[in-house]
Amino acid sequence: KFEGTAVFSSAQLEQMMRKSGPAIAYVPHRVRRAIDLALRPAYEEKGRLAMKIAEIEPDRIDGPETTLTIRLEEGPEFRLRSVRHDDPIDGPGSFATSDGFPLGELANGRKVQAAVERFSDRFSRRGYVNVRLTPVYELNFATGEADLHLNVVPGKQ
Repeated sequence: KFEGTAVFSSAQLEQMMRKSGPAIAYVPHRVRRAIDLALRPAYEEKGRLAMKIAEIEPDRIDGPETTLTIRLEEGPEFRLRSVRHDDPIDGPGSFATSDGFPLGELANGRKVQAAVERFSDRFSRRGYVNVRLTPVYELNFATGEADLHLNVVPGKQ
């Protein structure tokens, strides 16, 4: 069961966990990672870039059956203020809303990822393989704004 949640109900979060894959044995770091992988995309789609798992408490461990209480800190909503990149080929730069990044809007993880993939395609079209784009958010909790920096490693051409 989930506690400390307002963005999604406990039932919705449990459904996301079931959809993410088969149950795993209770090993704390593996369970924490599985929860993060299952829930983070949904929270990021709501602009909740600072969601974190505060605590995982086993209520009952009975052989393969484990019941957990999971306390989440959902964090505030963030708006995407800016996106910059350190493109080693064309030089560093920034993006505009016309590049597909939802600047000034909720930092919707799905929209941001789609824009990042379009940016990555620029390198593929120029013959680069194994392009790596590492997104790093700088979060301003006072203003509710997020700045995104894309670290670009284009790979071989």
